Amino acid sequence: MIISFGKNSPIRYKFTLVEWAHRKDVQEAWKELAAKYDLLDKEFRDIERIFSFTDAALSWSQSIYFRYVSAVLFLSVVKVLCAEAKR
Repeated sequence: MIISFGKNSPIRYKFTLVEWAHRKDVQEAWKELAAKYDLLDKEFRDIERIFSFTDAALSWSQSIYFRYVSAVLFLSVVKVLCAEAKR
């Protein structure tokens, strides 16, 4: 019996938070919220620095989660096979 989880494929995103933060409507919404709640930063600043880190953090968490799920699935299959072998 061969157990395979397939080849590793890259995680693809439809958009990134950096792209989202550069949108005009998002920046205008931020200005409205900043004015309404008297926030210190009236404009988005350091978009690349802040949102690229957030994009990276989200991708790391997904890859860690997928590795965890693969490991749990593999160990579950091994457990079932060992139980069947003892019969």
